[in-house]
Amino acid sequence: MAVTDKDIEIIEQYVAGLLHGDKLQEFERRLEQDKAIIKQVEFMKALRQGAKVSVLQDKMKMIQQWDAGMEELIVKEKDDASRDKEIKQESAQIKKMPWLKYAAVAAILIAVFYAGNLWMEA
Repeated sequence: MAVTDKDIEIIEQYVAGLLHGDKLQEFERRLEQDKAIIKQVEFMKALRQGAKVSVLQDKMKMIQQWDAGMEELIVKEKDDASRDKEIKQESAQIKKMPWLKYAAVAAILIAVFYAGNLWMEA
C-alpha cells in the first residue's frame, strides 16, 4: 500500500510521541500490517535523529565559540587589570609629588605669557 500525505502526518505525530489512545492503537495495528508504513516510520525516526544530532553539533560549535570568546575576554580583563594597576601606581607616584603639578602649570603659564608677549611685539 502507498503512503499518503495523511499517513505522513500521522507518522510524524507518532514519531514525535503525539499520538494517544485510539489513534495510537489504530496506527500501531496498521504498522504491524503495512511494510511501507514501517519503512516510512524508520525513515522519519532516522531523519529526526539526524536533525537532533545536527542541532547538537551546532550548539556545541556555539558553545566552543563562546568559550573561546570568554577566554579572550578573561585575558583582556587580566590585561586591563594589570594596566589599571600600572596606572594607579603611576598616579600614586604623581600624588606623592604634588609640587610637580604646580610646577607644570606654572611652566605652561610662563610659556603662554612669553609667547603672547612675542606675538604682541611683532
